[in-house]
Amino acid sequence: MKETLENNKISHLRIRTTDLSKRPTNTHEESLYAQMTTQLSRTLGRITQDSLRKNIFVDMERMGLICRFNKKLKLNLVGERHITYYVNLSPLGEKFLQASLQEPPNPFVLSRLWTDALTNLHGGFENTLYALMLELSHHNVPSISLEEFAFFISDIENSQAYIVDLICEFRALSKFQREQIAECIKKYANPKENDIYKGLDKTALRDYHNWINEAQQMFMLLKDNVLFGIGDKRKGELNLRVGDMGLIKDKTKLKRSQAEKEEYFKQHKINKQAMHKSGFELHHIVPLALARDQNEFSVLDRWQNMILIDGYKHAQISQNGSRNIRAKFKDLDIDFEDFKIPPHVVSCIFDKNIKYNPDLKPLMESTNTSLLHAL
Repeated sequence: MKETLENNKISHLRIRTTDLSKRPTNTHEESLYAQMTTQLSRTLGRITQDSLRKNIFVDMERMGLICRFNKKLKLNLVGERHITYYVNLSPLGEKFLQASLQEPPNPFVLSRLWTDALTNLHGGFENTLYALMLELSHHNVPSISLEEFAFFISDIENSQAYIVDLICEFRALSKFQREQIAECIKKYANPKENDIYKGLDKTALRDYHNWINEAQQMFMLLKDNVLFGIGDKRKGELNLRVGDMGLIKDKTKLKRSQAEKEEYFKQHKINKQAMHKSGFELHHIVPLALARDQNEFSVLDRWQNMILIDGYKHAQISQNGSRNIRAKFKDLDIDFEDFKIPPHVVSCIFDKNIKYNPDLKPLMESTNTSLLHAL
């Protein structure tokens, strides 16, 4: 796409708007798109004009790698149904292309940009998963299996503390007991054999094999980014990536992360055990997964960037991909907003949904503002 745009001195590429089966020939405006598709097909294979615009371009837009426009060159909103007439590379797409063409390429930079694209595609799920994996590491669970991911982590509507407790309890069972649970779920989530699914709509069906396949696909995508690795701790299991290719330099950083959480309770004069029993969880307002390198990770992983929040409100933020990173104070209450227009807002009432020391409110405000400006 970049070559096509530059070689023809255009800023937007006109694409097809009709299936080949309905209109086999291209208009003059679509000729460059047709030529580009032919070149891609020779290199990559199995790419048609229809598959490129209807499947690949849709995913690339969701990943933030390209922008799609209507007939009047007005930017189409991601996720909404619309007719696309033009496409071009987004700022993230330009960065990714430049990084891949650099000699020699920087593997960490490429991995960081790929992680950003995946996070866009999955609605911020990687941010939520990273925070959860950090919490699991503090409970001596350094990696998770495919089944644990499918059974517990894929349901982000549950609170982080609840998911952690479930995984820890599952791990405490014997291997035989864990296998029995898996077998029970297989029998239950079998639409062809389980009579409870007879006559139900497809959306109500539960299929164990599809469920595991989705988890496998997610594992394959996650293994090549700066946040996660596969098999570093235990064969076939997902773990936090530690080392030069990850945001965490070494194991001491994980210990420091736990120490910062302890410091939050100390600074805010809050009883940690009482809060855990009452369903409150410690949350990084600006997620650690947004760090572009190990230095930024250290900046974000401080008690000043944390808030003690009840599990229900925390789950609301998680369901939005942990994108509510702007803290807007309303007296002592806080609205956590993302940067959409209009913003997605999670409103928290002081002492009901969030717990902190009011004397530290100015510090919390200034920290959030400075971090948002730095990212």
